[in-house]
Amino acid sequence: ERRQELEEVCKLSGYPKHIMKLTIAVLSLTLVRPICGFVRGSTHRPQFWMVPKRTFALRMANEGLTTHIVQVKKPEEVNVIMGMTHFIKTVDDIHEALVGTIPGIKFGLGFCEASGDRLVRWTGTDDALVKLAHENANAIGCGHSFCLFLGPPTFPVHILNTLRNVPEVCHIFCATANEVQVIVAETSQGRGIMGVIDGKPPLGVETETDVAERREFLKRIGYKL
Repeated sequence: ERRQELEEVCKLSGYPKHIMKLTIAVLSLTLVRPICGFVRGSTHRPQFWMVPKRTFALRMANEGLTTHIVQVKKPEEVNVIMGMTHFIKTVDDIHEALVGTIPGIKFGLGFCEASGDRLVRWTGTDDALVKLAHENANAIGCGHSFCLFLGPPTFPVHILNTLRNVPEVCHIFCATANEVQVIVAETSQGRGIMGVIDGKPPLGVETETDVAERREFLKRIGYKL
């Protein structure tokens, strides 16, 4: 019943079928659960803890929620880390953390302010990567999101722990050299990242031969003894 209501709302929006399917899938997962769950030791579930599904869905349609797919543009050899953060000090703190972890690191960072001047703030040590960062951040256009591009020979595994420990960083969406699509929701207030599509879907499950090849590859590139 709830899914049918969502389908009706999406049909009224007039958006392409693949966008409708994605929206229905996401909302079906998020709207059918209580915000806080059951009270421990109680069989009663207070109604004010529940998201009013029908009301929310209709309000969503009235407010004009739309979704967009934004393709991250980058060279194949460049890695990108996407995340959420807060506070204008983010740009300087991430810069200092990265150069303090890997001297000579090549990177570009773009950060979208969510209030005040609402500018795309940027920094970096490589002009081409800086340009990539602020252009992609601007295209995504979601408040408090950031795009960090890493040039060879640096990979995300080298700096992810450092990045997570920057006080302003709240969440990491992806860290990859794959093609990335960003699923963006937009309302009358602004835009937010719903999630990302990182690379392609799997073609099967690995065999014992694949396991041996995977481990041999890791030895070859120096990540396994």
